Amino acid sequence: MITDELTPVEVDEILEKLADHEAEIKAMEAQRDEMIARYQAKIDRAKKICEQATAETRETIAYWTEKLRRYAMANVTDKKRSINLPSGTLSLRKQAPKFFFDEKEINGSNEQLIEFVKANAPEYLKTKTEQYADWSNFKTQLVINGDNVTFKATGEVIDGLRVQILPDKFTIKFED
Repeated sequence: MITDELTPVEVDEILEKLADHEAEIKAMEAQRDEMIARYQAKIDRAKKICEQATAETRETIAYWTEKLRRYAMANVTDKKRSINLPSGTLSLRKQAPKFFFDEKEINGSNEQLIEFVKANAPEYLKTKTEQYADWSNFKTQLVINGDNVTFKATGEVIDGLRVQILPDKFTIKFED
């Protein structure tokens, strides 16, 4: 006879104890959730108060930043991309254009790009476990002509490929 066996009454008592423990945990979790909700409401209120208190200042910063950006646009040249002043530096930095197939920004994993590179520029095709185009190097071989993007080597228009030219990125660096 096995001495570790439980009787049906013992099993029922254990089930009752477990149910009591589970109920205790649920009660504590409910308490926790009430506290979280209470303090989350306070956090949300504090965020709203801060937003309201800083809204005018943020608008002022946006206004003057735009004025400074326009000043920089008018006074920065291709050779000199920043303006040093006693209180800070205004600078414009060229940004790389973004390319799109069917309104979706592309990267080296884009299937349309892979098919084009495979057929027209296999030296820019990298193969690992999966194929992907060497986008960072291949895009230097593209020519932007209005709405069309062509492959420099052949002059072929890449169907469906679109480009978005981004404005120069404007930054302000404050001197300490």
